[in-house]
Amino acid sequence: VETLAERLRGAGYATAGFAGGRWVTPRFGFDQGFEVWQNDASWEASIQDAAHRFAPARAWVARRDAARPFFLFVHLYQAHDPYAPPEQYVGRFAPPPADPQALARPFGEVLPSPEALKAQVALYDADIRASDQAIGDFLRWLASEGRADNTLVVLTSDHGEEFFDHGWTGHGQQYQELIRVPLIWAHPALELLGARVVATPTPSVDVAPTLLDLVGIAVPDDLPGTSRVSELVGGQTEGGVAFSGTAHGPGLRAAAWTDTTHLLVQDGVYHLFNANDDPFETVDLWAPDAPTAA
Repeated sequence: VETLAERLRGAGYATAGFAGGRWVTPRFGFDQGFEVWQNDASWEASIQDAAHRFAPARAWVARRDAARPFFLFVHLYQAHDPYAPPEQYVGRFAPPPADPQALARPFGEVLPSPEALKAQVALYDADIRASDQAIGDFLRWLASEGRADNTLVVLTSDHGEEFFDHGWTGHGQQYQELIRVPLIWAHPALELLGARVVATPTPSVDVAPTLLDLVGIAVPDDLPGTSRVSELVGGQTEGGVAFSGTAHGPGLRAAAWTDTTHLLVQDGVYHLFNANDDPFETVDLWAPDAPTAA
C-alpha cells in the first residue's frame, strides 16, 4: 500500500505525524511515509489534552524551510473516552456528579443514572471544546508565522459517540450520532472559488483523492475514493452511497447512507430511516408496523 504520506513525500513534501492511542501506531503501519513520527508511549499519555499533541507539531513546523511544502498529521484522542478534559473545562457544561464512580462508563447497554449520563455528555462536550481551543490556537499560530495563506487545513474524525440515543453507549452502532462526522476543508483559495457546504454523504475514503487534487498532485487511478473538488467549489454533486461498518459489539454492524436514506444492519436485524425527514432516526421504516408508504 502506498500511503498519502508517501505520495506527498515523493512530491517533495516534508512529512510528520503526531498521534495518540493504541491503534494509530507503527505497529499497524501508520508511520509509513512519515519522516518524523511520534506516538505517546502509553494509553494514559495519549488522552492528555490536545494542546499536548500540538506542542511538538508546532515545534516541527517552526523548523521547516518556508520554501518546502509540508504535510502534517495531528491525531487527537481528547474527545475519546475515558473523558478527561483539562481542569479549566470541567464543569463548563454541567456540574460533575457527587459520586465520581457514577462516571464509570462501560460500553454496551448498561444505562447509567440520569445524573451520570448528563455528566458524561458534559465531559464529552468539554473535551470537544478543549480540542477546538487547541486547534484554533495552532491555526492562529500558523497565521502569525505567515503560513496560513498557503496551508490547506483538513479536519475530520473517524466516529462520533452515542449516549443511549439508540439504547447503547460508546461507539458500537451505525446510527447518525456515530457515522455523521465533521469534514472541513479550509484554504483562502477555496473561498475565492466559492466553496460551500456539501450536503451529500461523503465517505472518508474520499479525503485522500480530494486532498491530492486540491494541491495539484495527480490522483492515481488505483487510489480508492473519489475527488470531491468540483462539489466543493460549486459543481454538480455526485450523490452516491457512503458505507460504514464496525467490529464493536456482538456482531456485524454496517450501514449504507444516501442523500435520502440510511440503511443499517445490526446483529442481523435491518433498520431503515428517512435521512432528511427523520434526522434523529426515531421511525424505523423496516419495522413490521412501519407506515405503508415505506
